[in-house]
Amino acid sequence: MKSDQRTSTVYLLLLAILLVVVIATVVLSVIVLTRTNEQASQRASCDSVQTTATAATTTQNPSINVTDWRYRSIYHRHRIQVIVLHDTEVPTVEGTVDVLNQRNLSVHYIAGVDGTIYYLVDQTERAYHAGISSWGSHVGLNDASIGIEIVNTGVDIFPDVQVKAVAALCRKIIEKWNISPQDIVAHGDIAPSRKHDVSGWFNWTMFYAEVGLFPGLFVSNITTAQQQSILLSTSANSAVFDANVQNLQQRLSDYGYVSAIDVNGYFDTKTEFVVEAFNRHFCPEFFVKEGLNSSTGDYIPHPENRRWYGISEERLTYLLENTVRDLCAQC
Repeated sequence: MKSDQRTSTVYLLLLAILLVVVIATVVLSVIVLTRTNEQASQRASCDSVQTTATAATTTQNPSINVTDWRYRSIYHRHRIQVIVLHDTEVPTVEGTVDVLNQRNLSVHYIAGVDGTIYYLVDQTERAYHAGISSWGSHVGLNDASIGIEIVNTGVDIFPDVQVKAVAALCRKIIEKWNISPQDIVAHGDIAPSRKHDVSGWFNWTMFYAEVGLFPGLFVSNITTAQQQSILLSTSANSAVFDANVQNLQQRLSDYGYVSAIDVNGYFDTKTEFVVEAFNRHFCPEFFVKEGLNSSTGDYIPHPENRRWYGISEERLTYLLENTVRDLCAQC
């Protein structure tokens, strides 16, 4: 009897222990499940807040953190590549402004006869002064140039004070935009078939000396007779192919008259216009100054200006030897 009582007591004790274990397990499971649900709820709440914040950022003005990095890309170019000189064929600054407005044109600067410089358009803005034009790799010089109108009737000498003022202005522009010497041009250079300014009365020798460019350009190492000798011209070289003409055309193109001339070996009309523009700019000693037709206002050309002389050849050779043309101007 006592043995049965002890056995019963042991069973009861084991059942009690088992019951305690089961209860403890259930309680622990409930606690774990509750905490898991709370964490999931918190994550869902955070995700909801983050989504709301993101939506608010995208629908409002976002804040931008811009870092001024110490490295700079080398593959870029500024807009200003060329300086274009014009003359007004109008005797006053006021008259020049009137003509510009009447023709819906504009220019960055006007240089008065007394050397006063008038600032009309910001250098970074596009002015409408070049028209249909090309120089080097540029087509449409309005987009790539600064234009300077020099007050002059087209048949008068440019006063020294005016030439020096234009040179001083160009020197500042060159320093600011790092413009190459060959990219300081006349309107007649970029549109030789239709423009002849600045006229042959402009003192390019003084201009280059004042700016400090091409120091040996106007120093000749050939005799006067050699300077005046006609090397190529329309009368002798227009009807048949001439390799010498083709070579000249290629070299003029290399200097900058790319779109204005055809490299075809014939001394044709386009070649005449380019040769005239070149002689006007670089051979003042022998260039016959233009006049204007009093009734039409058109300039009076001289056939001798459209011939290629010994002095022309010497000047072009110098320019090509002292020019570094950027072959990637539009890269």
